[in-house]
Amino acid sequence: MWRRSEIRFVLESSLSEGEVATMRIATPVGDLLVMGDPEQDVSGKVLRVSRVHTNGGAGSPLAANAIGLANLQVIGQAFLAEFGYEELVLEGAVRTSGKRKGARPRAIRFTRHPEPPAEP
Repeated sequence: MWRRSEIRFVLESSLSEGEVATMRIATPVGDLLVMGDPEQDVSGKVLRVSRVHTNGGAGSPLAANAIGLANLQVIGQAFLAEFGYEELVLEGAVRTSGKRKGARPRAIRFTRHPEPPAEP
C-alpha cells in the first residue's frame, strides 16, 4: 500500500478548459490524469467532481481496477489533506464503451481521516 507522502497533485492548466479541470496525480507506479467538472459546496468543505474520466489504459499499472481500493483511499486522503477539504465526491461520466455502455458508475466518496502514525 502506498503512503500519502508518495502522492503529488499538479493541476494541468494546459489540459483544462471551461468548467473541466485536469489534474495529474503522481503515484509510486506512474502518473494518472483525472479530469472532471469540480464544484465546491457553499461551506467550502466539500468538493464534488462530476463527469470524471481517467487515463488508465489496458495493461498499464494504473489501468481500471489496478490501483486497488487501499491505494485509491490513500490518493483520496492525500487530496483531502493537501487541499483542505473534509469530503471529496467523484461522480464518473456515463460509460461510452465496454460491457456497461451507457451506465453511470456509482459515486466514490472520501471523508477525511487523520494521518496514520509513521511506521518505524
